[in-house]
Amino acid sequence: MSNKLEKALNAYNNNAFTHNYIVVAEQWKQTYAFFIDWNVIKEFATLDKSDGKIRLSITAYAVKTMRRKAWQIVPLAGHNAMAEKAAELTARDGANRNNGNGAEALVLEKYGQVWEWDNVPYTDGPDVWIDGVPYQIKSDKATFTTLKSLGM
Repeated sequence: MSNKLEKALNAYNNNAFTHNYIVVAEQWKQTYAFFIDWNVIKEFATLDKSDGKIRLSITAYAVKTMRRKAWQIVPLAGHNAMAEKAAELTARDGANRNNGNGAEALVLEKYGQVWEWDNVPYTDGPDVWIDGVPYQIKSDKATFTTLKSLGM
């Protein structure tokens, strides 16, 4: 991990409302929610030097690692569920929705909640509360911050 990425991740973590994460990923034609902590998230963070975005890279190795380190793994839906849910949200809302929105909607629906567009910063609140615990929801290639937003 580069020094710049490590500093950026530390700044993100220090300002985050919660340190609990749900990563939505596909494996074996199934979509899962992996409940993990910050130490696992930062293992798969990458810095795109061209635009300063910090993203997750959820490879087959990352999924294998999350399977070992997650404290809970919840099946959500079949293969390609994030894209299908994003398309459903796009049709419903009349606005373009992405796989990250689809991932959030899948988790919220699993726990009896309804996904609605919001713009709550990661510093001010979670994506979801489950059993009184706040979580941020992430997915493959999700941009979770930028160097610019961290003042770097």
